[in-house]
Order: sequence, then structure tokens, then C-alpha cells
Amino acid sequence: RLDDPHAAASRAWAAYVRARARVKLGQLAAAGRELAASLGAEAPADRNAIGYRLAAADIAAAAQRDADAEQAYKAALAAADADGVPSHLVTVVAAYGDWLLVHDRASAAEPIVGRVVTFADRDFRCSLLQVELFHALGQSSPWSAALTRAEKLAGEREIPSALRAPPSA
Repeated sequence: RLDDPHAAASRAWAAYVRARARVKLGQLAAAGRELAASLGAEAPADRNAIGYRLAAADIAAAAQRDADAEQAYKAALAAADADGVPSHLVTVVAAYGDWLLVHDRASAAEPIVGRVVTFADRDFRCSLLQVELFHALGQSSPWSAALTRAEKLAGEREIPSALRAPPSA
């Protein structure tokens, strides 16, 4: 139950899911209002939860407020480090790493993506993120190995066709 006083982390993750959906639908203003309302209802100590930070990052990124987005992604990464839950780290790294790669910042993404390399053989998001990174860096041999790994993990999920073409050096 999200209204339970001890469910702050769950409320934060729910806010993140709602924000992502609103962003994908192009409803940035609604996403911002909902996030502000969610944060306003939380105790100050609970406002720094990973989900809230990721929601803020995604909204800022969609609004092209790059400095705000990067600050929020870094804060989410620090929070994920602090809580030590691997799935939280993977979620943050996938979001932050994707954002860096979209902004042609592969060298900045490399140490971020590297933080979840141990999960790449069993987590599709991590595996696909490696494919994206090596493609962006123009590293053919690691790209090929990462693509093979991602294909094994994909199941019914799609690997973008642009990532299937060999990277240019």
C-alpha cells in the first residue's frame, strides 16, 4: 500500500514510473506537477529517494535542461550506491548511461556503464547498454561480443537495428 508511512521508497519508484510514462507521452508539464505533488507529500528525509531523483532527471532531460538532468542522475547514482541494491544500481546506470550516450558523451558514459559490467551476462539492460557504449566508442571487437551476449538475453525484446551495424572507427 503506497499510503503506508513506511512505503516512501515504493512511492518514489511509482513516481518514477509515472514520470517516465508522462515523458514518453510528451506530457512534461503534467510530469513535473505530479512529481512536485509527490515530493510535497513526503517527509524531507524521504524526498531524496532514488525514484524521485530519477523522475527529476528524466523530466529535466526531456525538457533539455541538461545541467539539471546530469545533477539529478548523479544524485540518483549516489543514492543507489548508498543503498547497495543491485537492481537499483542497474536502473540508474541504464538511465544515466543512455542519457550520456544520446548526448554523444561516450567517454563520460564508459565508467558509468562499467559499474554494471558484472551483470551484463544476465541482465539485458546492462548487456544492451554495453552494445550501445562500444558502438559509440567505435570498438568493433567488444561491440561484437556485447551484441552476441545481448542477442542471447533479448528474448522478445528488440535490439535497435542501428546497433546491429558495425561501429565506425
